[in-house]
Amino acid sequence: MISLYNDLVHVDQGSSDEIYRRSVDLYEEGRVLDALEGATLLAVSAQSDNDRMSALLLQAQCFDSLGAENVELTLYDHVIENYSIQDDGQIKLKLVWVHYNKAIILGRQGKAQEALVEYERAIALAGTLEKTSEILGASAKSRYNMANLLNEMQRREEAESVLSQIISECSHFDDTELLEQVGKARVSLGMSFMATDKKMEAIKVFADLLAMPREVLSCLPDLMVDRARVSYAIARAETQRDETSLNELEAFYENFKDRSDEEYVELSAFALFCLADSLEERGEKARARKMYNLLISEFSDRGDSLSDFVELARGYIKAEEEREYLPSRT
Repeated sequence: MISLYNDLVHVDQGSSDEIYRRSVDLYEEGRVLDALEGATLLAVSAQSDNDRMSALLLQAQCFDSLGAENVELTLYDHVIENYSIQDDGQIKLKLVWVHYNKAIILGRQGKAQEALVEYERAIALAGTLEKTSEILGASAKSRYNMANLLNEMQRREEAESVLSQIISECSHFDDTELLEQVGKARVSLGMSFMATDKKMEAIKVFADLLAMPREVLSCLPDLMVDRARVSYAIARAETQRDETSLNELEAFYENFKDRSDEEYVELSAFALFCLADSLEERGEKARARKMYNLLISEFSDRGDSLSDFVELARGYIKAEEEREYLPSRT
């Protein structure tokens, strides 16, 4: 290992800021062990609680990269135990991130309930601080992750409430990073509404999402936004049964079916299946059958992930054929 002390030959050893910046640079360069050495140096030599806490958090980040989760958790517990009584705003903000990061690790370890507690603590602590964009961002990220955990635990109403809080708290700020969190919350909330058959509520949420500025939507993963677009069309097709939404679903099928990304191919199959289902509900049996046959021919040999759609389509075709050949009653 190249010693950080050699890297700092020309640096005043009393300069905590410089040691910290250099350690962060080393971390970002992938020299995690060197960064850890610098953080350790700063942790024992820092003159202020704020600098020492920064060093401890950098140490934790290094241990996370090295896969030493239990050591990381021990560091977080040490920070919480020793700094929770501080009134300094910067230290409190760092504690928000400590609870947030601890929750992520606990979630990874399958300790969902413990993770929820840490997210709640992060949100509660953020609520005691001035509502700057940084504080609101920390709170929004905690709520977003918390909602994802609640959805995984099938506690959808609680998750929907948490996501709605992000939207109400952050949507009126002219801050791209905050609005990005609002966008993510709207996607998750809309998907939750779709899963619980609240199609009208989903339509409103997706409409609000897609009306957000282009520069905000561009910050979100393309697949996340496209799933929302498809779900928006499905919700309208199932409730309003308008031709526009059906045309959109057909366009999504065409646009995504030849993508190299398997998740986009699945989204294409899903759009086509929902188009066929909506046509069936509208009583357009011939058109629905055509779309089911198209789904079978397009996706039957394209992997196990699409087999459910193909089998459902085959089931529909078989049921229709059996109905056609039933003897008529006289």
